[in-house]
Amino acid sequence: MLARIAVLLPLGMAVCLCLFWLMAKLIEPSIHQPTSSKTLLVVDFLRAKTNSDSEPPEEERRELADEIPEQPQIAPPALMLPDIANQKLSIEMPLFADEVAIEAPISLAELSFEGINNEATTSLGNSRELVAVRESTLTYPPKAQRRRIEGWVVFNYIVTAEGKVTDVEIVESSPPRIFDRVVLKEVARWEYLPRLVNGQAQATRVVERKYVFQL
Repeated sequence: MLARIAVLLPLGMAVCLCLFWLMAKLIEPSIHQPTSSKTLLVVDFLRAKTNSDSEPPEEERRELADEIPEQPQIAPPALMLPDIANQKLSIEMPLFADEVAIEAPISLAELSFEGINNEATTSLGNSRELVAVRESTLTYPPKAQRRRIEGWVVFNYIVTAEGKVTDVEIVESSPPRIFDRVVLKEVARWEYLPRLVNGQAQATRVVERKYVFQL
């Protein structure tokens, strides 16, 4: 037992000395660090002193300023402006007649309405063909839109003398019954200027109107 202690005791002391030596080495840079800042301050002070010594005294700068000749001031050339006040402007104004002759009146059928798909033809007088006032785009069925289904519908309807749509009927559709309900519901909301014959509004039947549904 004593022999083991005699061997381990010197070994432990050697390890402790090594640890103290390492700790001293780790602390040593922080101790010597302020000396570097002192040297930097000394260098900066020397630089500032040399810069101040290199500047010439104020008396020499005044003598140099007196020796430099003053440059003469050059006046800008005078601009020659034309005499506009004495000139008279002659402007010829076009003559307009008091009356303007219109060759032909504009009828209602020649006006453009939003959503008009079919062309309206008119004749002079109290006669007029059917004119669309509101033909909104039909709503795409959500189920067909999700499945990316396209198709078309052929249908008939009647425009009354008041311009309302009635009696919408499906003639043919492809694919069948996919778009029929939308056509029957929304075509009935369309509005028209009714057809005129000798100044009298007439009901008109629209036959085989085709509407295409495309994505």
